[in-house]
Amino acid sequence: MFGRALVVGVGNRMRRDDGVGLAVAAQLENNPPPMTSITSLEGDCFRLLDIWRKSERVYVVDATLGSEPGRIQRVDCSRWQMPSELAGGSTHGFGVWQAVQLARSLGRLPEHLVIVAVTGADFELGEGLSPPVKRAVPEVVDFLRRELQSAQPPRRAGAID
Repeated sequence: MFGRALVVGVGNRMRRDDGVGLAVAAQLENNPPPMTSITSLEGDCFRLLDIWRKSERVYVVDATLGSEPGRIQRVDCSRWQMPSELAGGSTHGFGVWQAVQLARSLGRLPEHLVIVAVTGADFELGEGLSPPVKRAVPEVVDFLRRELQSAQPPRRAGAID
């Protein structure tokens, strides 16, 4: 393990699949991995710059747009630029992707920052995740547990195997 980690579940539980990050954080809070803090953030992601300020290794879980609901992607923002297909759209006024770019330009990006993006199917008003996104939650939780226990630094962007 290379330092204390932080998992931030981002989302809006009143916008259906946008609550996926919050669902993942809630599951991890029940039994957090060693040396890992878990927190949730609803609303504008500008606050991420303060939330991750003292953490060496940060994982942010959020919903994204796309054509494959439930697809999970891992993006190492500390080493690579965000893929353009993940950088658009947010139900937050100031989204995760904007927070990452602002932190990068201000020199406030965590040493190791990974975004775990889950493709949503339904962002309409209402509570509850769509079936493909709900099925992705335990997979994201398991992935985070494995990666947080790993002694290896984050890998390049890509789909989770």
